[in-house]
Amino acid sequence: MHDIHHPLFTYLLESSTCLAVLYLFFRLLLYKEPLLQTNRFFILTAVLLSLLIPALHIPLAEKVVFASPMFLLQEVTATGTAKTDPFPAEKYALYAYVCIGISLLLRTLWQIGKLLYFSRTSPARKTGAYQLILTDGKLPTFSFFRLLFWDNSQPLSEEQQEQILQHELTHIRQWHSLDILFLEVVKAFFWFHPAVYLFKKGLQQTHEYLADAAVVKEHNRDSYIQLMVAQVVETSTLTLINPFSQLKTTNRIMMLHKLSQAKPSLWKIALSLPLIAVLTLIYSCDTTSEELSPESNTSTSITNYEDVLNKYKQKYPDIWIGSIITEQIPGSSRTVKVVVENVHNASDKLNIEKEIAQAISNSIKSGLEQEPLAPPPPPIPADEKIYRVVEHQPEPTGGFGELMRYLGENIRYPEEARKKGIEGKVFLQFVVNTNGSISDVQVLKGIGNGCDEEAIRVLKAMPSWKPGLQKGEPVNVLMAIPINFKLD
Repeated sequence: MHDIHHPLFTYLLESSTCLAVLYLFFRLLLYKEPLLQTNRFFILTAVLLSLLIPALHIPLAEKVVFASPMFLLQEVTATGTAKTDPFPAEKYALYAYVCIGISLLLRTLWQIGKLLYFSRTSPARKTGAYQLILTDGKLPTFSFFRLLFWDNSQPLSEEQQEQILQHELTHIRQWHSLDILFLEVVKAFFWFHPAVYLFKKGLQQTHEYLADAAVVKEHNRDSYIQLMVAQVVETSTLTLINPFSQLKTTNRIMMLHKLSQAKPSLWKIALSLPLIAVLTLIYSCDTTSEELSPESNTSTSITNYEDVLNKYKQKYPDIWIGSIITEQIPGSSRTVKVVVENVHNASDKLNIEKEIAQAISNSIKSGLEQEPLAPPPPPIPADEKIYRVVEHQPEPTGGFGELMRYLGENIRYPEEARKKGIEGKVFLQFVVNTNGSISDVQVLKGIGNGCDEEAIRVLKAMPSWKPGLQKGEPVNVLMAIPINFKLD
């Protein structure tokens, strides 16, 4: 069995779910309510939101807080290509979907052309609000935008003509044809979904209720009902029109009685708001990970100098940090020295090194200020204590540029993640021991689907480092690194 993971199909699946849920709400709570304009608005809004909600991406920051400062290495990006199926089921399904959609759009255009051609080749009379086209029995009475097609072969009294004219003018004034045309276009993209057809049917019925309600405001209701019963005939095959004579008379008569008797239940409309909010939360909100600045006296974010690098990467795409050294000079503050590579402009190189050094210095200062004022516990043996801030940070053998190359060349995009289209950042921490070996590799924030395990594997296999130094002695140092898994 072949899974289909094309982004279009994912979007269609999510939109289809929204359509189904919102139609079910409409059918159960609003379908029989005499909230005519409200029901019209709800149907159009529900369809529009079903199209928009899966297309929106609202970031929700999921904060990753660390207990105390640690040194954050430059982000590494692992790229991969989404898994392709040797059997092109996805391609054939996409072709079939597009072909059916195009054929439905062409059918809609053909129907519009047919109506326009008929209007130009038939007897017509223009008025201020509409153009009257006499059909001589070839088409039933209906309206399409400002074109009013009138079946002049029907024997109608003057009162009946006025009632039907009032009915059709309501369709014209309220732009009901635009509603139907919108749903016809949506149907071309969601031709497979029953909710689209049901929404259209419900909208057409609501249009008829609105037009009927307008008529009975100025004419006798009983005589109008008799006219509706007398005019029941087979409807036209044109999907863009809503003829006056159609097979919905029973529902229309019931709604006319309900309009004068029942009170609308507005609370039902209010119930749709939390439902829409839930759909938006599920399909529009994306959870992302980000580093935090200090939030309290007991927690600080990992040092992040990527913003400085990113600011210059457009000008220097291959920029990387060659070394970082911190020194404690007696009688003076702690200093940080940074060397960046692949920056050919001397002035830019100096500015970048100063900005990165300042960012690291601020983080170290923040960490030192948070030292507890209470008496310290018994000292931990030097070979067991793990430092987060030291005078000389550990360095990879060959420099940080060599480390970035190693990670970039050795990380493999997990098959499971490629197949499912999983992307995101994996945050890890590890300890550089006094002998330069790597230990205690842990995931701080992962994305699963094999990415966490792959990141751990590559870090554990790293070549030895130059250990960090504190007061001239090698010490264990806690480090952190983000690895970004990204599909092409």
